[in-house]
Amino acid sequence: MMINCIKAKICNDCGNKKLLKEFRKDCSKKDGRRGVCRVCLRKLEVVYRDLNRDKLNEYAKQYRLKNKKKTLEYQKKYKKNNRDYYREKDRERRAREYNAEGNFTQQEFYQLCKSFNFRCLRCGIKFKFNKLTADHVIPLFHNGSHFITNIQPLCSPCNSKKCTKIIDYRN
Repeated sequence: MMINCIKAKICNDCGNKKLLKEFRKDCSKKDGRRGVCRVCLRKLEVVYRDLNRDKLNEYAKQYRLKNKKKTLEYQKKYKKNNRDYYREKDRERRAREYNAEGNFTQQEFYQLCKSFNFRCLRCGIKFKFNKLTADHVIPLFHNGSHFITNIQPLCSPCNSKKCTKIIDYRN
């Protein structure tokens, strides 16, 4: 049995001697690694994508058309696993639609919920963080801002019942 004793090799692109782990695996090569290091390969991939953007976009479009079901399943799963990201993007989009000033981060909203012990300020029930919604005290509809100072944590049913009324439950 032959044991691979080579610990380093020279990159064919930059000419630097690097550890084997800095090269991608390639079972067709004698040493089991590609000839170009990861850093150089990344640069080459970026250049290739820039030069062939239209071709790659068309390929991706054709793939999505051929694999609609698979693509939709992937998108659904991705959206479910990144719910907080999409929730934040949706809030930002709504604020832009109303030309509202300001913005707040997920971390700021978390701290706000924590300061109210993760309770809905209308019904008083304690919830997990991801079940609380960011309600605008002065709704965007009434030219309210999108700053964290205009936000209060409510559960979905209470937020829906409040609708576009100006009610401050923080007091």
